[in-house]
Amino acid sequence: MTDIETRLRERAARAMINVGTNPPAISTLRRRAGDASRRSRRAIAAGAVGVLVLGGAGVAVAETTGSGLPSVRDVFVGFHDNAKEKAGGTTHIPADHVRVASAELSDGGHVTLWVTDPAKVDARGDYCAWVQYQNGDEQDGTGGCSRLGPFVDLEAAEGVIIGRTGTYSARTAVILIDGTTARRTVNVTGHVFLIPPILTNDTSRKLTITLLDASGHVSKTLRHAAIPTQ
Repeated sequence: MTDIETRLRERAARAMINVGTNPPAISTLRRRAGDASRRSRRAIAAGAVGVLVLGGAGVAVAETTGSGLPSVRDVFVGFHDNAKEKAGGTTHIPADHVRVASAELSDGGHVTLWVTDPAKVDARGDYCAWVQYQNGDEQDGTGGCSRLGPFVDLEAAEGVIIGRTGTYSARTAVILIDGTTARRTVNVTGHVFLIPPILTNDTSRKLTITLLDASGHVSKTLRHAAIPTQ
């Protein structure tokens, strides 16, 4: 480990936070790349430190500051390695990951959601997610780890809305804009799903989300949910 990496980890260790039983899964770690002016405007500076949330405690992770983001594989290997380091040499978070869904944004950007391979998640229910944005040579990434809990919620990340099903069994999610007939059915993978941007452009609206299990039965309904903003 270099002196810079050591200092980054020491700084992050001093800033450790306890996020409680249901830590946020997405917005706790950011890795960005792009032109210097954009990084400056977004307060992305060399030597910045992110926090990877895992089971209620933080793990220090240095943000990338080079010309591009790490590969998705390297991101999940990083999640695995940092969890292993924090746990003292063992971890139940695998580096295996799968693509959940992609979406096109109004600015021409392309967003893809990735999650820990659900086939490799054990009974503890710890998993990681990564949202990657690309528009030409501009790249952004946001991600983190969490433990499944008895809740369904929504989170904004990289211009899209990500849904989390918690411990509820779900194969698909039916998303309805309240007071309209606009709806979409999307696949759920590894307890997360991506809501099509066309349903979330108007943040004054509310959403009703119905989770369906593999048999098509309703496992949970989230009613009148506000659309989160970044």
